[in-house]
Amino acid sequence: MSMKFNVVIIIMLSGCMSKHEITSIEGLWKSNKEMTIRHFSDNGKLVKIRTFLERNLGDLQFSFKGNQAKIFFNDIPENEVEAQTFSVIESNKDRITIVISLSAYQEHIVTYYWSNGCFYLVQKEYGYNEYFCRLIPNE
Repeated sequence: MSMKFNVVIIIMLSGCMSKHEITSIEGLWKSNKEMTIRHFSDNGKLVKIRTFLERNLGDLQFSFKGNQAKIFFNDIPENEVEAQTFSVIESNKDRITIVISLSAYQEHIVTYYWSNGCFYLVQKEYGYNEYFCRLIPNE
């Protein structure tokens, strides 16, 4: 084999093993209590849990790095949470849909909607959207 051919093979292999593709959702995100409460609806089910939400919103965090996702609360260090793998199914200026592998046999598809640099998760049953804003940007 020629030296030129070997260099091409090495470059191709390096590209396959290079750093993961950075997605728009990569980083650390925290529940934004104020934005969420500001967008509450008049849904009857929401009225029943509103006091609970007003006390507890703002504690949930999402971490997305590479193909690893973690969901945890403020009082639990991120490094103590087991990561799940995720991949982006669809991404555009309005939303991003990901699939999270919960186990070898179970996957969960989630769509987040973009809003003013944050994203929200629709809580359809209770009539509200929980907003998350970035704490640490992608690297």
